[in-house]
Amino acid sequence: MVESTSETAPSLGRDALSGRLERALTALEDRDGPSIQWRRAWLLTAAGRYGDALEACELAKQGAPIVQAAALMAEAMLYRQVSLHARAEVADDLALETLRASRVRSPSVRAAIRVGQVADAVGLGADDAVLARRVKVAAGAVTTAGSWRQKVRLTWVRGEVAMVRGAYRDADRAFGTGARIAHDQGARRHEAKSLIFLAAASAAREQQSEAVRLARRGLQLAARCGAAPLVWPAELILAEVDTDAAEEHLDRARRVAGGLIDSLPEPLQAEARARPPASWLLTLDPQGAGHVTDDPSPLDIPTDA
Repeated sequence: MVESTSETAPSLGRDALSGRLERALTALEDRDGPSIQWRRAWLLTAAGRYGDALEACELAKQGAPIVQAAALMAEAMLYRQVSLHARAEVADDLALETLRASRVRSPSVRAAIRVGQVADAVGLGADDAVLARRVKVAAGAVTTAGSWRQKVRLTWVRGEVAMVRGAYRDADRAFGTGARIAHDQGARRHEAKSLIFLAAASAAREQQSEAVRLARRGLQLAARCGAAPLVWPAELILAEVDTDAAEEHLDRARRVAGGLIDSLPEPLQAEARARPPASWLLTLDPQGAGHVTDDPSPLDIPTDA
């Protein structure tokens, strides 16, 4: 019998986790190797530089199995940001299989993959039984890993599942817990995303003024971090709840989302533009025809959990 080996996942570093994305990228200049490329891939994805991020992912896949798995996980994160959930699920499944086949035991990477698989299921519209099963598996993996970052990400997907179920108070509690953990860790990007999700939950509960406050705060933190992929979801929520400035919010969301999708390799651009919310956002009349969709919900926002 071949025994499994335990390996430590490559570290993102404090600058990355505290939200200083450009500073963390600058520190990697003139450095190379699969682990470095994985860190670059994560940072570039968080900053919305998708084409460069995918190139870094491919270079990282030349590393040891644990780095290969982390690169696939980062690839899945990127695909979720542009609502390519089927591609994300394939990448997450390959990441998990890479760990299994290599007999490598890395609780933090496994937890990250399991959390991502919950987000994949939400994005693909899985039924409640699948969602419940994946949340349970992810929660166990996060407990084993003991990572504050994965605990925050778990609150995101728990909140998303609650939103799908219409359990908006449960979603509010989940996202609020994530915001508190991230704040205590000084993780500004994670805090920004938690606040933006919390704004969506508040909007769903028709707490408009609270949703405006939370979305604006999340937007402020995201801009400070240089986390462009968080900007357009925040602007979409504000378009729903800050109605006097709805057209301005939609215009900003459209410009940011269009720029992010344009950074993808060409074959993926059309695919991403065909997926909601980009499919309706990028085709709106720039002169302000209004936000008219089959589902004009502020919850229709991408995730990179």
